Amino acid sequence: MEVDVAAFTQDVQGWTDQYLAEQVALGREGYADPAAWAILAAEARRRSATRSNAQSTRSDPGPLRVETSASDAKRTLSAWGTNLSLVLVPVLTLLYAVLGHMQHPALFVVIVAALAGPRFLARLRLRDVAMDRLFLYVAGLREEIVAPLSEVDRVTHDYRVLAGHLVTIHLRHQTALGSQVTFLPSGVGLARTVCARVITEIEDAVRRAQGG
Repeated sequence: MEVDVAAFTQDVQGWTDQYLAEQVALGREGYADPAAWAILAAEARRRSATRSNAQSTRSDPGPLRVETSASDAKRTLSAWGTNLSLVLVPVLTLLYAVLGHMQHPALFVVIVAALAGPRFLARLRLRDVAMDRLFLYVAGLREEIVAPLSEVDRVTHDYRVLAGHLVTIHLRHQTALGSQVTFLPSGVGLARTVCARVITEIEDAVRRAQGG
């Protein structure tokens, strides 16, 4: 049975943040009609954007009325351009070789591939990650998911020779991007220290989302 889009959208807009998070936690498989899931995901993103842009509860014209704080705003946890670099690096390398009027462009591409290829492949599965008070936003090259912070089981530090110091978020259930989210954390300082700081930040947000 297809969902009444207008009526369901109005209902979802009236849900509390906690109830919305619980419904999102069911995942796509929890809804037979894809339109219902699309409405839930859109509302989750809308609320996140509202909290990020609101200066106070007075400036929020929507139905959601919450006290805002630094922890409410959507913030990026991964290093800038994680997914973008996976596209630009090979494209720019090829363009430089072909358009640079090199005598042996194919040889140049082979050399670059041999030197940078292993590191490139090691970072191929890294994600762009952001977080607000209730949700985790994870983007791959072709797909993006929104998962409630209550779905986070644990967060670990992961070191890989070619990729460096990484952070891995272990989710309780499978998603379209898997049950583990690995990313290169953003921050200033030693890589190990940055990882520890980001892990603590995520763990604190998870405890708050779970009411701890």
